Amino acid sequence: MDNALEVAFQIFISIILPAVVAFLTATYLKEHEVKFTKLHELRLEKISLLYSKISRGHKAIYGVIQAHKLDKENYNEISTKLDSAIEALFDLDDFFDENAIFFSEKIVQNMSTLSTTLTDIAADFIVYTDQKEATENESYAKEALKALKTAAKTFNNVTPKVVKILEEEFRALMGVAA
Repeated sequence: MDNALEVAFQIFISIILPAVVAFLTATYLKEHEVKFTKLHELRLEKISLLYSKISRGHKAIYGVIQAHKLDKENYNEISTKLDSAIEALFDLDDFFDENAIFFSEKIVQNMSTLSTTLTDIAADFIVYTDQKEATENESYAKEALKALKTAAKTFNNVTPKVVKILEEEFRALMGVAA
């Protein structure tokens, strides 16, 4: 009987146990792979949405700057474009705040820089596109023009660099070669 028990134990150790371990390992790895794949898909979705919102906010601020360049006294058009830009920036900030956990610290820092820059530019336009003040006060109008030129310069110098960094980081996360 001891011999039969020893043979059964040897069969269990050499055949059955490795098969059970292999099955459990494969099952665990498959579960892990499925969870990782779903997380990666969710992250890709967040990247795509964030990039879309960055683009929308960036274009909206560009539209305000262009409207101001074309006709500095067309306050209604500038105001309308500014309202759209502010809405786009709020949407961008809200989305990023809700989804920052999906992104690296480098992306978070660059998003903060971009958001602050775009918001500051919008704020300058809010402050300096006061139609009544600009038409009645010459020094205010000069100060406004100077501030808005600085805002446009900041937009042209800072935002492209930050957006490029974000694009590179997004590509890396998606596994797309730059």
